[in-house]
Amino acid sequence: MSSWVLKPVRAVFRAFVFLFFKIKEPRTIRLVQFVIYACMVGAGHFVVTVQPDVYTEVVGTALVVGFGGSILLGGLLGLIAVLPGIWWLERIAILALWTGLGVFVVVQAALGISIVGLLIAVALAASFVQRWSDITEFDLAPRAS
Repeated sequence: MSSWVLKPVRAVFRAFVFLFFKIKEPRTIRLVQFVIYACMVGAGHFVVTVQPDVYTEVVGTALVVGFGGSILLGGLLGLIAVLPGIWWLERIAILALWTGLGVFVVVQAALGISIVGLLIAVALAASFVQRWSDITEFDLAPRAS
């Protein structure tokens, strides 16, 4: 391949490597959490903007916007906090996500719509329990000595 093609490819690769090593350890866990938080942002945005009729008919628009907003806020705070290791902010994100997912689980159970959706929400909440236990000891990511 000619150098005019490889030069930009190498520059992009170096930029990705540089950004990857800016993420605090353990990088793979943080990247997975980042993807989970991004999915929660998408889910919260959907619930806030679309407001599915199946939920608004049962609990009303205000509660739907409330639990969707809680999921959206938790996802946004998690996105901001997880990669640099701002754990006090990530704990706030997890609390907001637990709140939103808790209301979602109660509504799902009351409606009896989908056991799959209920189990996915419970599994996500459990993953946040695991993340909470990983980050409770510190406010910020520990520095290498």
